[in-house]
Amino acid sequence: MRPLQKAKLIATCVALSYACNLQYGYSSVYLNTPVEGFKTYLNESLTRRGWLMTEDTYSWMWNLILNIWFVGFFFGVWLSPFLNDRYGRKVGFILMNTISLLGSITRYLGTLLYVPELLFIGRILVSIATAVTYQSQILYFQECSPTKLRGSLSFFSDFSFSTMALLGMSLGTKNVFGDHISYLLGVMVIPYVNLQESVAQWSSTSMAMCYTLGTMCGAFCIER
Repeated sequence: MRPLQKAKLIATCVALSYACNLQYGYSSVYLNTPVEGFKTYLNESLTRRGWLMTEDTYSWMWNLILNIWFVGFFFGVWLSPFLNDRYGRKVGFILMNTISLLGSITRYLGTLLYVPELLFIGRILVSIATAVTYQSQILYFQECSPTKLRGSLSFFSDFSFSTMALLGMSLGTKNVFGDHISYLLGVMVIPYVNLQESVAQWSSTSMAMCYTLGTMCGAFCIER
């Protein structure tokens, strides 16, 4: 393989890794650090409906939102072989990242409008989608790469997941967005000083659109 072709293949695989694992890594951990922030969010959501949040109510709501990720991921794992084998890896990429985009928007609206049900639905959609895209990208890398590069290219998948998980954990701390849940779900880039509210609110949607388009472009490049 020529150096230029090798560089193009590596760049494409890196882009696909982050396109698929942006949501996977971030969504797996962002709930772990801002526990008090989410407790305040749930309390405010119930208060606006005229309901009283007890410790038992908070416990089952929090556990449901937290653990539904693994239920959705389980179903996504079983959906992946059917989707990837029957319709192809590229279809799996594009379709599931589009669903992940919808889940990201739904999840953000849930925090903005104080509707926990939307947060719950958004987490289900994202978890199912990321389970499929994660396996799709591994299959893609194994099939499109030369034998000597398969191990190296597959490494980018785990590396991108780790960096996105680190980002989600860091943004969820109290010193960053731990007390601002809408910001935590509305921004997936490193924050900067004097971040405007309008930017924080809509950057989640724009980022999701970017990684969906990036996946489409990456899939096209590999096919070519």
